[in-house]
Amino acid sequence: MSLSQSKRSYLIFLVIIVILFATDLISASDILYRAIHLNSLFTVVFCPVLIFWGFSVNSRIIMPQVKRCLVAISVFLLMLFVIRTCRWEFFYGIPRVNIFLWYMYYIPFVTVPTLSFHASIRTGTDPESKAPSYVSVIWAIALLIIASFLTNDLHGQLLIIDDDYSYTHGWLYYVFIAYSVIMTIASLVILFRKCHLSLCRKQIHIPLTLSLTGCVLTIIYLAIGGSPELFGIKLYHIQEIYSLIFIGLWEGCIIIGLLPSNAHYRKLFSISHTGAELISSDQSTHYESAGQTASGSSEDLIQKEFGISGGLVRWTEDMRTIRNLNEELTEAGERISEENDLIEEENRIMEEYGRYETLNRLYDSIADHTRDTVTRLDAALSDTDSFEKNIIPNLLLGTYVKRCANLILLSGTSKEMSSEEISLSIRESFETLSIAGIDCMLTNSACGKVSSDAVIAAYDLFESVAEKVINDCSVISVGILPASGVILKIETDAAYSGNDLPDRVKKFRSSVTIDEGEEETSIVFRGDVHD
Repeated sequence: MSLSQSKRSYLIFLVIIVILFATDLISASDILYRAIHLNSLFTVVFCPVLIFWGFSVNSRIIMPQVKRCLVAISVFLLMLFVIRTCRWEFFYGIPRVNIFLWYMYYIPFVTVPTLSFHASIRTGTDPESKAPSYVSVIWAIALLIIASFLTNDLHGQLLIIDDDYSYTHGWLYYVFIAYSVIMTIASLVILFRKCHLSLCRKQIHIPLTLSLTGCVLTIIYLAIGGSPELFGIKLYHIQEIYSLIFIGLWEGCIIIGLLPSNAHYRKLFSISHTGAELISSDQSTHYESAGQTASGSSEDLIQKEFGISGGLVRWTEDMRTIRNLNEELTEAGERISEENDLIEEENRIMEEYGRYETLNRLYDSIADHTRDTVTRLDAALSDTDSFEKNIIPNLLLGTYVKRCANLILLSGTSKEMSSEEISLSIRESFETLSIAGIDCMLTNSACGKVSSDAVIAAYDLFESVAEKVINDCSVISVGILPASGVILKIETDAAYSGNDLPDRVKKFRSSVTIDEGEEETSIVFRGDVHD
């Protein structure tokens, strides 16, 4: 917005003010009054202005919600003039109709500020979004006030009318005044904040000046209880300056660009570098941008056009920028693809490394856990005579190493395992004990989840008992009873004191019970068993 355009806006508004005062002075002439039969000549002048402004807003404003509000404002302002004219010129002698028009006269003073507030809320927002919920509440309040106007004959709280048609204002009148003032001020504040946050903040004085001029004249009107007079002639009427408040406010917002409109095409084309032309139906160019026109010979310039009412828009698209962007995107995509491959390979290596590290840790754990047993086996294998004499105990040691390694590997994948794993390990050890002529019996009532450490400790306990009694017992019975909380119950006819429990079992010493009788020894290992 140039400085000359700002001055032009002020000049147009000043001309309207001068016309307002001039027509009111002219309307005071008895000759014109008799000829026109209107209370104010400005009514005749201003009604076409309001109609023109309404059509202008409808054709210029882009946002549909704001457009509907501003068109409705022009309609209700026009209604203000029409009702006033009808009341004083056509129905003045019909009391009931005159009073009803009197009540309706107040309706625009409620709807116009509400519409202005609604439009200010929607300015600068997404056209597809919904208005805030409090806007509906404000409209409900406005409708209640209007309903109270039209039912004043029932309650008399707006106007208290005497038989001679003199009147006083009730409390509802002051509520209506307060509501109108609050909505008007709220509209100004909201638009002021949106101007302050937008690029048009340097020109905020334009809508404020145009609107506040009408506000000042309204305050003067209310302060002196009517229109100011010059030589006994009224200078203006309330509906005239009231219209200027809202027309000035919103027209100022359109001028500074806060309210988007489809005006100023010439300026748009002059600053555009898109190579666009606006062509009429007779193929004459009305507007042409400063960018590359359609006559360019480069193969990178593609001409396009789109039909509009009364002609078409033709523009030139420079594909060089798009081609360069596509090349950059392709190159970036290839780099990303390569980086993704590297990341995937790195993740695979890290996963493989983690798996090997876990296996190494488990193998170390197996080696530490079975070191003593393996040492004993190694010593037995080194002495052939000793190995042959103790072949069954050595087979039992070998079975233990195999099954214990399997249990430790399983413990690396889960903190719990099925009690069935104990059953499988003991069953394999029973095959060796059976070779020694020992009657073996295994009872597994049900499966349950047991901590991995407890499973390994239970098998260590069984191995310890088996090694101690292999040469002395004839019967060994093992029960796995998860339902009763018993991980392992061993019964044998040989003695077992339990003085030399394995290290892992010692951690569960409080869970191990040994009952050594004269003919039978019972060892019970209890623990937490989960379904």
